[in-house]
Amino acid sequence: MNPAAPSQVVTEPDPEQALGQLYEALNLKPRATLVDSTRLASAYESACGLLQQGKMEQALAQFQDLVQSAPLEQRFQFGLGLCLQGCGRIADALRHYGVAYVLDASDAACAFRIGECLAAAGLQDDAREALEAAMTLSHLPTNSPLVRELAEAALARL
Repeated sequence: MNPAAPSQVVTEPDPEQALGQLYEALNLKPRATLVDSTRLASAYESACGLLQQGKMEQALAQFQDLVQSAPLEQRFQFGLGLCLQGCGRIADALRHYGVAYVLDASDAACAFRIGECLAAAGLQDDAREALEAAMTLSHLPTNSPLVRELAEAALARL
């Protein structure tokens, strides 16, 4: 080691601090207790059922609780984005889709929904980029070819 060279100290990010920053960025209140995964799974199924029935306000409340309980769960963030988008809250939906996309950047449906929201916000170039990403990601085995068709149709409307 060269004594004249400053030492490089690399520290791992503090998970507690990172989670606190995520809570703050999403305007959530941290919970002191861990949540039972069985209860979360049941609440998620219930929220999805409400969403499928078109009961947006009820689904929204349940997805908000789910995100509050487990903000790093991609499907909870995505579900909340769907509800917010369905309620016309495009900027809020984009925020949660963005978190969901960071948590799983291979999710074509998430890229597609981001593209829809960007188009609704009048950001055509950004929407085009997101929709093209959705089309590319739709070729992955974990994604549906239906997303590709939806993204192609949305691109044609831009």
